[in-house]
Amino acid sequence: MHLILVAPGLLARPQAALAAVRSLAVLAQRSREPHMYRAGLAAAMLDALDVPPTTPIAPLAALGAGIEVGGYMIAADPVLLRPIVTTSCSSSASMI
Repeated sequence: MHLILVAPGLLARPQAALAAVRSLAVLAQRSREPHMYRAGLAAAMLDALDVPPTTPIAPLAALGAGIEVGGYMIAADPVLLRPIVTTSCSSSASMI
């Protein structure tokens, strides 16, 4: 069986911290030399799927989520949404 594990930031942890967690220690013991993808998570996924690096990510992510693919698709990751609060003061309001 072949398993590809993508865990962003995991290798940045101190070795002692990884060894202290039994499941991570077992993974480290059984794994090959890790490959770090400086180009990001999408590059790691495309390489794992053995597809060209120019393959569009959005349709693949949609298929993985069970979404029917068709037309234009856009992927954004990470996405940060924040509310924009505006206050207005009418010129007819009186100042107290």
